[in-house]
Amino acid sequence: MKIGRTKKYEFWEEPPLRKESIFPNIEKLKKLGEELRRNGFKSTIHVNTPLGRQASLIYHQMSPENIKSAELEGSVRSVVCKDLLEKIEAFLKSHPEHTEKFTQVKKQLNQALLYCIQIENLQGEEVEKLGWPQEEIKQQKTLKDIVASCKDDIQKLSPGESFMLPAGTRDHTVVYEILKKDNGKYTLTLINTGLGINIGHKINEEGRVRTLVYDDLEEEVFDTEFLESIVTFVVDIKEKEWDEIYKFLDGKLKKDDNKKEGRLHKQQREGICASKSLSVWLHSKIAPGMTSEERNVQGELLYETFKLDILNQNLTALKENSELQKHIRENVKIEVKRFRNISLIQKFIIGNLNWAKEKLSANKDPKFPPMTKGAIKVVDFLSNGFNKRINADQNVEFLKKRLNKKITKVESKIEGLSKP
Repeated sequence: MKIGRTKKYEFWEEPPLRKESIFPNIEKLKKLGEELRRNGFKSTIHVNTPLGRQASLIYHQMSPENIKSAELEGSVRSVVCKDLLEKIEAFLKSHPEHTEKFTQVKKQLNQALLYCIQIENLQGEEVEKLGWPQEEIKQQKTLKDIVASCKDDIQKLSPGESFMLPAGTRDHTVVYEILKKDNGKYTLTLINTGLGINIGHKINEEGRVRTLVYDDLEEEVFDTEFLESIVTFVVDIKEKEWDEIYKFLDGKLKKDDNKKEGRLHKQQREGICASKSLSVWLHSKIAPGMTSEERNVQGELLYETFKLDILNQNLTALKENSELQKHIRENVKIEVKRFRNISLIQKFIIGNLNWAKEKLSANKDPKFPPMTKGAIKVVDFLSNGFNKRINADQNVEFLKKRLNKKITKVESKIEGLSKP
């Protein structure tokens, strides 16, 4: 179809603002994808069944390089907190000498778990399907109660203690940590491993990201308005853009030169924000330091040993749990990306259009006209060109192979850290 300024176009046909634009309406299509996600088209298999959640967490903890699985992406914050607590308990059974090192971490994770359950209940997540006790689901379920409880927990902090909250937006998890300093002032650290990092964070040449730090804060800045906004960003169906969130944080917390670059960490793989941001937080508690060179070797060794234990727990589950194996074969699609360096536009085509193809073509929502057969064929062609589908009966063996590869990599790092 010829495109020009003289006729009325559908939203995907609007002429490009710049002649060099290949896909003239990338922003409008991006907004369409966000609208679809908010209206429930995102896969919920990992939320609705214990086996689905277990498979999803195994995938997340692999930090799967060059692997794509829409069924395994995304998670619920409370589920990730609970799983991390369980993994710590299993680790300490075989490594009781490290119990003291994890005491404060477990306390913070248990506190964060309760807040996550309450916020999920507030935002309408089907928390009863997650298996939480009803008394926990019903506790402090109003926004006012959650905010008051957060405020109280921050005020109770002793010097050196911190308050941690996994939050963000409906579709993306970040971690806020508020530390009370010896001088009575506070530091807020924002850990963001994905969406929005190009707005508020320093990214080095290797693609690693700095946490965002607001230092020398008075207790008064963590008032009702601030905490209510942090929770509302998660709950609100009309999702906030990340530039708005960073402007809000600057407006409330920035003064003089107190906004600083923090700890260096890796970016996440697609769809694993809750697991990745919490693992970055945990790493900072076990092995503090701005860069790997500045971190205590024994702390790094402990964290890598814990990570190895998690991977081995997951590998054992894949090998021994026949129900989990069956679930993965029957419900999960896995694709391998053919190209390591793939452009943003290619990611958009594969991630958004391919995902939305079925919903749009079925015209289940009258607001969105159906895609033409030609457009669907183009999406299929592009997706097949960039990704290779793994046969369903090979899914489990493929994941085990990738887990073994990850285990070998971590073992090699542990060996290097153990050398004098």
